[in-house]
Amino acid sequence: MIQAGAARPLLVEVQASERTAERHLLCVLPKGATPADKFVIKKPTFALRLNRPVQFQPFTGPDSNRIRQGQIVKWRPEDFRAMPPLQTLALTGESVHLEQSDLTAEVILHSQLNELGLVDLQCVATEKQKGRERHQWDLAFDLRQVLGSENQLVADPQESIEIAQKRLIFTEALEGFFSERILKDLEEQTGEKRGQWSLPLLRKGFDCLIGQVSRRSHSEAYETAWWMAAGYCLRPGCGAPLDEFRVRQLEVLLDLGLCHPGSKSVREQRAVFWRRVARGLNVELQERLFDENEALALSGSKRGLEPLKMLAALEGVSVERKRKLLDYLCDALQQAPRWAIESYLWCAGRVCARTPLSRRQEWVLAPTFTQALLEVVLRLDSLPVPPKLLLNFILQSARISGAKEHDFSAEVRERFHRRALELGLCADDLEPLKQYTPVARAELQSQYGEALPQGLMLV
Repeated sequence: MIQAGAARPLLVEVQASERTAERHLLCVLPKGATPADKFVIKKPTFALRLNRPVQFQPFTGPDSNRIRQGQIVKWRPEDFRAMPPLQTLALTGESVHLEQSDLTAEVILHSQLNELGLVDLQCVATEKQKGRERHQWDLAFDLRQVLGSENQLVADPQESIEIAQKRLIFTEALEGFFSERILKDLEEQTGEKRGQWSLPLLRKGFDCLIGQVSRRSHSEAYETAWWMAAGYCLRPGCGAPLDEFRVRQLEVLLDLGLCHPGSKSVREQRAVFWRRVARGLNVELQERLFDENEALALSGSKRGLEPLKMLAALEGVSVERKRKLLDYLCDALQQAPRWAIESYLWCAGRVCARTPLSRRQEWVLAPTFTQALLEVVLRLDSLPVPPKLLLNFILQSARISGAKEHDFSAEVRERFHRRALELGLCADDLEPLKQYTPVARAELQSQYGEALPQGLMLV
């Protein structure tokens, strides 16, 4: 708990003029400020950039009372120490396009230190700006992350150098790449397997790739690699700062279409891309994807397999659309060719899941809709699928979720349990059908379909 007050002033870098290279800092919290102190900074006038990624660079100042709240000072390296920057997005609700917006809002600043050591900074639109959909944007800077017991900044210089080197490798490789093996090239250049790449590094990769979207026309191999790398770097579409902005940029990709629509690999990687980022998509975009790909996905052809998996990952679509998938899978599973059975069963698990990856319980289908599909699967005498895949399907579809309106009755779950034992599954593994059990990370990974970025948990 913070009781004695801020040991040093907190300042934020501001752009004083585009014509000068000098850096200027604004004091938003003076030394000695306590949680009881609230500060309002009305002058000078501030403009907040809207609908585009921005960075707030905070600094701690010298141990002095000379810097007052609202004062602007010139940055000097011997006096001011940088804290980790805060990247964010000030949205107005207006549409965001791939090109950067020049929209700004005139704001005044409210700042306060709370008991937990967070500095709350609010950018509040002035009266003439309040006609916008949103007129207040909140930021929080955590003093605890950077101040040690002696109020000294804590940092690992070697780690910072390594991170900077990897970011440079990603930038140089992705901003000019024309290789279909770009991910393998990056593994060689960074000395790490792609599964070890951190979430910030992956998002840096996507930011480079989205800037190269027009290059997809270079070749079929390039476009295939672009969809594959972009989806890998943005998966699962949420969990990192600015992901909301990144996902909103994706809307234009549907309008642009494919540069090589006749290519099987391009079509498949495009479907994989949308499946990978589906968790971050809004309902409107999910339903548009569903409607545009429904005919191919439900055609029963090999071409429709990846689009079908993409549709199954769209958890926010309407009940009517999900019931179309259920009806198709009920028929398809009873006469599925061997090359399709595992994909069909994975899709069935996603559509019938009691605990969706989005954690949006209102998107869960009622048991009355999904029971028929479970009955179809469990009636089959034999399924040419690995036992683990069958187990994952049953756990996703019939487990106790903790939400009674979404759970099967005890009698139905007991019947599913007996049939699963007859199919050779282990009683211990089926415990989630008997009592509430939190979803294990391994189950979430199976439900998602591949490994997730380091540092990101589906919770």
